[in-house]
Amino acid sequence: MTEPGFDMLPRVVIIILNWNGKDDTSECLESLNALTYSNYEIIVVDNGSTDGSQRYIKEKYPQVLLMETGQNLGFTGGNNRGITAALQKNADYVLLLNNDTVVDGQFLDELVFAGESRKDVGILNPKIYYYDEPRLLWYAGGNISLLQGLSRHFGFQEIDHGQYDTTREVNFITGCAFLIKREVIEKIGPLDDNFFCYSEDADWSLRAIKAGYKGLYVPSSRIWHKIGISANVKGTEFSMHMGTRNALYLEYKHASRMQFASFLLVFSVNWLLRNAVKSLLNHDYPAMRGMYTGVTAFWSMPNKQRYRVTRSEG
Repeated sequence: MTEPGFDMLPRVVIIILNWNGKDDTSECLESLNALTYSNYEIIVVDNGSTDGSQRYIKEKYPQVLLMETGQNLGFTGGNNRGITAALQKNADYVLLLNNDTVVDGQFLDELVFAGESRKDVGILNPKIYYYDEPRLLWYAGGNISLLQGLSRHFGFQEIDHGQYDTTREVNFITGCAFLIKREVIEKIGPLDDNFFCYSEDADWSLRAIKAGYKGLYVPSSRIWHKIGISANVKGTEFSMHMGTRNALYLEYKHASRMQFASFLLVFSVNWLLRNAVKSLLNHDYPAMRGMYTGVTAFWSMPNKQRYRVTRSEG
């Protein structure tokens, strides 16, 4: 990395959420030991684990601050506890990092250097590979279409030949490794806890962009992700329920009336109908139930109007 020439390195607080994942969290923490960036602190937020994670992390990583929620608060609730603590610790940047990742030693230098190089940038992502196939891309920048209700990963499942080695502006920063400036959090607030899990990163991305900040994909920063571990633990019905409800809620918050109408058409065919047919063929009735309860849960969400983001905000 080119020497950024900072008078003082910005302070970064890394937040890792753990829920019954001590082995993955341990491997992630071991990879962070190799960071060349010096001004950082790690907070592990334990979301009510029952696998002995708390004692294990305390004993093996005494240098890490362990916060215990005592219950599963979801991705949003657990990370928001960490975000509050990070701001109290005078963080200039907050990094949400999945516990099922391992990182390159210079990934944080590259992200912070990119963030400091552009004052209009508020949120950043690294290049993300599959853990089991280290040259296979999972994320090389992302885009959200409110007309279709779809988030797209550029380079998804492509072998990396350098075709995505250009830093670029994006409107979707994945929560797998979400670096955000303190000033952005102070302006737009923490994660929306209504999401619990799924689509909360898309919501945070859109809120930051509507507040006037840019999202940046930084290909010189690299990490590797064990895809799908949390979703498999949660199960099909839960995943379909939250995926359905939160897709509707995200669009409700951010889309114009025309976009929302277009989204409902695409969503009805590409999500509800397609998954219903797939579930019937596989006799996966819990998945069908999850879609149904997801739709009904969205319409019955209390006070969701006050969370709606208008284009005039920011």
